[in-house]
Amino acid sequence: PWAKNPVDIVNYVSCHDNLTLWDKLGAACPNATDKEKLAMNRLAAAIVFTAQGIPFILSGEEFARTKPIEGTDDVSENSYNLPFYTNNLKYDRLVENMDLYEYYKGLIAFRKAHAGLRLATKEAVEICLCFLHDLPEKVVAFTITTKEETLLVVYNANKEKIKLELPKKVEWEICVEGKKASANAIRTLSKRTTKVEVPGVSALVAVSK
Repeated sequence: PWAKNPVDIVNYVSCHDNLTLWDKLGAACPNATDKEKLAMNRLAAAIVFTAQGIPFILSGEEFARTKPIEGTDDVSENSYNLPFYTNNLKYDRLVENMDLYEYYKGLIAFRKAHAGLRLATKEAVEICLCFLHDLPEKVVAFTITTKEETLLVVYNANKEKIKLELPKKVEWEICVEGKKASANAIRTLSKRTTKVEVPGVSALVAVSK
């Protein structure tokens, strides 16, 4: 009830309390491969950085930070009293997960470049943001329309790819897709394109000027 405007809301999927995002994904999906968990991590990050409000991430989340407990195969959910071994940032994971790190960088750059992701009032959100309907299960999609442009944001939590009907017959610049995120276009869809494919466990973000 106190959060009357987007600027009052902080969005996050991991913080200093509880499990890191990477460790939570491992606990929730113990049979998932690292490749699958990286896809989940990217989707979670894309949701945070394309949501209205203030994005917040835990340091190291961008390279799959983990908090192992020394001498065990366990990870810590509450590490305030544990030593450096558990709480330090393991930068070898940055080297291993450089693609994930670059994805976060791209999301941050994209958010900075588009004011539609930083609407300041509830009224602005109600005017500019419109959810798409008749979507497959586990898919959320919406547009944000400002005077300058329209953003299309799609989250596909299915393991399988989907095809989404584009809301407008215009030229779309895709800036977030699969493993890539950028402030610049990764590829462009022509005005003749009516549908776009969204890979499984991923986000797609496109811009129409």
